[in-house]
Amino acid sequence: MEHIKKNIFILLLFIAIASHFLQAEDFTLKSWKTPDGLPQDSILAIAQGSDGYLWLGTGNGLARFDGVKFKVFSRWNTPAMMSDKVTSLLVDKKGELWAGLDGGVLRFYNDKWSTITTTDGLSHSSVTSLYEDRDGNLWIGTLDGVNRLRDGRIESFTSENGLPGNIIQAIGESPDGSVLVGTLANGLAEFSGGAFGIPGYLELCSRHSIAAIRFDGRKASWIGSDYGLFVLKNKSVLQVREAGTPIPAVRSLMLSSDGALWAGTDGNGVFKVDASAEGGIPIVDELKDHFVYAAAQDRDGGFWLGTFTDGLFRLREKKVDNWLDRHAAKERLVNTVLVDHENFCWAGTRKGGLLKLQRGEVIRRFASEAGLECNDVRALFEESPGIIWAGTASGRVVVLKDDHVISSFTISQHGIACSVNVFYKDRGGSLWIGTSRGIAKIQDNKLDDERLLPERNVSVIAEDTKGAIWAGADRGLYYLKDHRFFPFESDSGLLHAGILSFYIDEKDIKWIGTNGDGLLAIKEKTIRRVTRAEGLRDDYILSIQKDSLGRLWMSSPQGVFFAPRSDLEALFDGQRRMVRCRSLDEADGMASRQCNGGFTPSSWMTASGHLLYPTVKGIAVVDPGRLSINAIAPNVVLEEMLADNRSIRDRQSIYLQEDTSVVEFYFTATSFSNPRQIRFEYKLEGFDEDWNALSPQQPRAAMYINLAPGQYRFRVKAANSDGVWNDEDAGVRFRIGAGFPVLVVVFGLLSLAAAAVFFVYRRSTPAKSTVKTAKKYSTSALTEDRALDIQNRLMDLMEKEKVYLDPDLTLKKLSEKLQVHPNYLSQIINETLQQRSSDFINRYRIEYVKKKLLDDGENHKTILDIAFESGFYSKSVFNTAFKKFTGATPSKFRKK
Repeated sequence: MEHIKKNIFILLLFIAIASHFLQAEDFTLKSWKTPDGLPQDSILAIAQGSDGYLWLGTGNGLARFDGVKFKVFSRWNTPAMMSDKVTSLLVDKKGELWAGLDGGVLRFYNDKWSTITTTDGLSHSSVTSLYEDRDGNLWIGTLDGVNRLRDGRIESFTSENGLPGNIIQAIGESPDGSVLVGTLANGLAEFSGGAFGIPGYLELCSRHSIAAIRFDGRKASWIGSDYGLFVLKNKSVLQVREAGTPIPAVRSLMLSSDGALWAGTDGNGVFKVDASAEGGIPIVDELKDHFVYAAAQDRDGGFWLGTFTDGLFRLREKKVDNWLDRHAAKERLVNTVLVDHENFCWAGTRKGGLLKLQRGEVIRRFASEAGLECNDVRALFEESPGIIWAGTASGRVVVLKDDHVISSFTISQHGIACSVNVFYKDRGGSLWIGTSRGIAKIQDNKLDDERLLPERNVSVIAEDTKGAIWAGADRGLYYLKDHRFFPFESDSGLLHAGILSFYIDEKDIKWIGTNGDGLLAIKEKTIRRVTRAEGLRDDYILSIQKDSLGRLWMSSPQGVFFAPRSDLEALFDGQRRMVRCRSLDEADGMASRQCNGGFTPSSWMTASGHLLYPTVKGIAVVDPGRLSINAIAPNVVLEEMLADNRSIRDRQSIYLQEDTSVVEFYFTATSFSNPRQIRFEYKLEGFDEDWNALSPQQPRAAMYINLAPGQYRFRVKAANSDGVWNDEDAGVRFRIGAGFPVLVVVFGLLSLAAAAVFFVYRRSTPAKSTVKTAKKYSTSALTEDRALDIQNRLMDLMEKEKVYLDPDLTLKKLSEKLQVHPNYLSQIINETLQQRSSDFINRYRIEYVKKKLLDDGENHKTILDIAFESGFYSKSVFNTAFKKFTGATPSKFRKK
């Protein structure tokens, strides 16, 4: 046997680091922890459900994530859960979600929960792993053997049936389809022919703790253990090494869509391995000390890592490179950028002067001592090869040749220096200089003293296809005629918007970026406008460029984005209501989304098609060729329907009483490429004539008040961050009363104040604070009877079930237990009980503490022990609350 093992060890795989793999700098990293809504920072399992949600198993509950918010399921709100510790997750071929708990198996399907426990035949209540085999059987690993759920029956297997150990940690399959079971300290066993055994080729793993098994769908199975990573291929087991050293202890495995394997380690971050067994490298330096216990890839291509101590991480391939982002603040705050004929990049900074860069690295600095006289550089221009012009905030113009100042002068008006914002050389050879006090002109090497457009802050100057000169300023657009600039007047009148950017295309359409008025398109004397309401990411357009695919790229304080020009033209022609926009921000790798503008150039397109943008944290570099439209539409979910604050659980046949005041809908969509940029449209058929649009910043909700009797159908649809809409919207049908639908003139969230029923449940002589609160809730549709019912159920929950002992209890959790809207619950606590929600909960906790402190049977416990038992999670919070409600410190109270 020893010589067999030695021969196997000779086959150990040694591969050097492959340079073609993505490195840490190729990813953006975002994290979530308990302050963001996670129930615990220990993530033990991750799975994406058929509904698109990301499900997370933690030591303190099951969390559901839509990319924006978490919903936590635990024993407090889900009676079917036997334990809050979720150790494993599985979404089977039917789309059902299975969760392994420290108490059995939890199943979620069609919004219903069910369980499998030892009373159903499970060999042990503590479940460690789940796996569905090729035949659709569910395998359940426990602390006492493995179970197979087949045709509704459970079969149990232990060491008596051939397992090398009874503590199961992982289940998977071999390339030939056999089920593999990994144990805590006794290696692997294979289920074949109805029995477990240990073939000779598994001997290499015989003394190891097996934590993860993953079949790659082709010819190899990967095995994560306390001694690193192994690969099972062609009935042989090889060990994967990185630079000659075994990969550290592996806790989790994930196969990505590109065929690579990701290995999460026990304290050494993440390794990426070629699934053809050709290499392994560590990636993401920020995670190098983390314990990665779970890993998954979502349908949009993002990678999710669950750590044992630091919460959830998402990795996305970086779309943007950054220059100067790690330099001093005065050097990375860039006003303007230019690339010269030798491919050197020039950056004008706010306080760091003029920088010359080569491949993103600074090779020369020009500051006030080098002739600039001012370190705030706002305009750049390459007059001819090797000659660079730089304009500053003080009006100083400096001309450099071969990195040396050859001339300089100051532009002023009436003795007052003008900030230099733009240089432009026309076809006739004249150089125009736009300043904060008009336009100067250099012709035949002479500065024209006559100031054009005096008292105008000029940001852009351009020449159209017919040779006409245009200037954009803080108060409109101007054109040159007979040596004078005249304000542009369209068919609808003068254009008064502040102009920040200007682009003229081959059709002589003038695309104008404004200072808060969106994007304008001028064709002859007709102006068309598109704003955020039609899909733009921002109404402040700092720069405009067109790429080789006909897309218009724009920068703004909210990031960089592009829209197909065909979409814009179709919008103007009435063929589209919205334009598709793809935006870039920190999630895509930008050091800061806040671009700078108002100076020229405010962006630059290189000969290779790359785009450079000045930002408050360096220069953002974008390769348009790397960006593609995410064609995966989001899955839309109607999460909740409320009628007069009562949750409608059964949506098959909904009948609401005729006196129903408020009907509310809460919805979401699951797309993780950029979840905060998802757009929604909703419509209530029988009431709304057209779709209502929600911007990404608005609440994902719709509210209707005092609907007339009749039949209704609520529908909601969503588009991902690239403007791709789902074909199938979510919705629900319902009926109010026995009458017929009558259109009412009130709908939506904003109409609530005008049409709501006034809440009158208050004391006859309210205190000043009560009056203020009453005004706050004056538009609430909560009636007195409903308020009293909620209040009674709330008191039962606090006094009988003692939910205040939950240290994570929040107003939201309370409202979920009561099945009421958090706003209504807050209203009752604030108005009727005249308390803040935190004080309301802490009063119960303090009363509980007082009883414990007065109980002689509790004398053996410290005050802090009692405080933690009573629902407090912080010593300082407890001490503050105790003194607030008793007037004494806990120690003095106990002594008394």
